[in-house]
Amino acid sequence: MGKMRHRRAWMCICAVTAVVLLGGCGRGAASADALTDTSAGVSENIPSGSPTAAPEAESEAPETIVSTEEIEYSFPADSEDWRLELYTEETEGEKAYRIRMYDGQGALLQDFPCDIEADELKFRWGELYPYADLAVFPKEAQTDETEGLLFLWNDETDRFTARPITIPWYDEAYGDGTFLTTDMRDGTEEHKICCINQGSRRVVELRQWTMEKDKLLIWDCLEKMAIYRGEVKRDDSGELLNGEYYEDLFRGRLHLPWNVSAQEEIPVAIVRSDTEDDWDLETKTYESREQLLEESGFSDAEPFYQYYDRMQNLELELYLDESAGRCCGFCYSYEYNYALEKIVQCSGFLLEGIDRAAWDDDTYSVLAGEGEDAAGLEGVTQVNTGYTDDDRLSYYEVKGIREFPVFSEEAEEERTWVSIRWIYRDDGTLYCKYYVHDPMVFSTFGQTRQTDYDQAGRPIHQYEYITHGAYESYYIYDGKAKRPKYGLVLDNDGGYMIPVMLRYR
Repeated sequence: MGKMRHRRAWMCICAVTAVVLLGGCGRGAASADALTDTSAGVSENIPSGSPTAAPEAESEAPETIVSTEEIEYSFPADSEDWRLELYTEETEGEKAYRIRMYDGQGALLQDFPCDIEADELKFRWGELYPYADLAVFPKEAQTDETEGLLFLWNDETDRFTARPITIPWYDEAYGDGTFLTTDMRDGTEEHKICCINQGSRRVVELRQWTMEKDKLLIWDCLEKMAIYRGEVKRDDSGELLNGEYYEDLFRGRLHLPWNVSAQEEIPVAIVRSDTEDDWDLETKTYESREQLLEESGFSDAEPFYQYYDRMQNLELELYLDESAGRCCGFCYSYEYNYALEKIVQCSGFLLEGIDRAAWDDDTYSVLAGEGEDAAGLEGVTQVNTGYTDDDRLSYYEVKGIREFPVFSEEAEEERTWVSIRWIYRDDGTLYCKYYVHDPMVFSTFGQTRQTDYDQAGRPIHQYEYITHGAYESYYIYDGKAKRPKYGLVLDNDGGYMIPVMLRYR
């Protein structure tokens, strides 16, 4: 990363010669008029007997040295023979840089300045976004804490955006525009997760981790609230105990600013169901939530259930008429626009007909939805399991070989079929379960699942990816019961939340 293959061409530009620089760049070049000989002769009006005035010394323009060197960069497949070049002009010890892009035939496609004051530069690419970014830093940026410039790629023009974004040196980048910075000083350890706000062309801080001795603060910068504040413990080697839990609080469920605006109407899915296989769906839009509540007979009712996310944002509001088997509700999501304004989106649903089902707790199931252990399937090559210090399951992984001649150059390849992590709070209660399976081995349905648990270790919310969107499940308990009384499943299909309500037996 950041290596450059050198291809140098040195030229000296003299003061008395008109020079046209490579590619028409005029920095350091002088016009023919400016280089005309203007030496002074003897004045005709010098009095007799006066000393002859000496001519002024001929002034010389400072020498400018020009060099070029190729920048290591991988272009996409349809332009893989293109190349980038760093063009440098050095005058009296000061360097000015430009970046030039050429096609496979050597034609100059783009030429723009890289205004960084440094003796040497370091290049990073393909980290913040796949191949679409070029970050340029002073060579010593990591130790000197100096900033660099980020040039984003424009897919519509197949050119870099010549107006750069100022960016700090980052330790890790995650491919979606987010990255991690680190600052260690005066006994304080500080990490920040930042992102590129492409609307304002600025770096935005999303999450902050501050550790001072054994006190930890995890702060959400957009919500302006603490996710965690308290003391932590370390093992004999100094490593943070239960570090995976704190890492999940720090890195998980980030909101990135994007081009989002407030909605004018509420999309509502209306389902009338006799049985699981016999139901009708209607979609409508409403001007307000009050309009839907009045139409569905819940205008004077109190919510039967409300679910808040860990930022204390209301995510689900449910109204239920148990005797009539009818429910109505609203789902809320929260996003930030480019101006970092919090935008609330709302979807509604109305359901007539509640099904009965047996409760099946799959908390420690290792192949969700399949009803069997993947380790017993043909083709498995390796099974890995891990446990906490008090013998609770912490991870499960299955690797195997299957033939995929259509999707891979190799007839057979080993891949991870199933990967599961269980994360626990400091008090030992289960906090979250992350499940992933290979859609080429199993199905695309539910290939990723995230299940959240309450302080009693009971599942309360599950999000799973499906091909047309997502399933979200909410589990509703009667007091301190160990199994839920109701389960509400919402199928997010094109912005409409299609409901299924289950009463468990």
